[in-house]
Amino acid sequence: MQTKAAAPQPHKIQKVNYVKKSIHKPQIKKASVKRIQKAKIKKITKADRAAWIAKKQLNIPYVWGGTTPSGFDCSGLVQYSYKINKLKLPRTASQQYASTRRIPTQQARTGDLVFFRNTGKRKGITHVGIYLGNGKFIHAPRKGKTVEITKVGNGFWNRHLAGFGRVNRSLMTNS
Repeated sequence: MQTKAAAPQPHKIQKVNYVKKSIHKPQIKKASVKRIQKAKIKKITKADRAAWIAKKQLNIPYVWGGTTPSGFDCSGLVQYSYKINKLKLPRTASQQYASTRRIPTQQARTGDLVFFRNTGKRKGITHVGIYLGNGKFIHAPRKGKTVEITKVGNGFWNRHLAGFGRVNRSLMTNS
């Protein structure tokens, strides 16, 4: 005699109680929100852009009197970086020093110019670079080198530091 297979028994379903989890959101004070909003909306200045343009010239060879990406000297790099941003600077480091406003070291910000004196056999303002912040600047150092980023506090540069200058708005061109 054949027996019929028993009909499959449904599995017992257990009742699951869902636990509502609350997601903890940190409480942010209104004053903090305002600071965060201001920090996010930093206006990009022509000086910031000039520093950015100069960084794009890293590793370009030093060329005495050079003012183009085929080769730069120190003031040529600065002049070129600002010219792209429609700011006209004089040609030499000493002329650029004379055309900028002196600022204290602690107030220096990205795009300000950093000047050095008596760096070679010449006297007076003899070298210039663009300050990048955090104690660093970009410049075209000398023959046999390329455009590079260096620390202002580096022994040689620190000994020859003449100060910082800010480019005046009066140097803006209409073109």
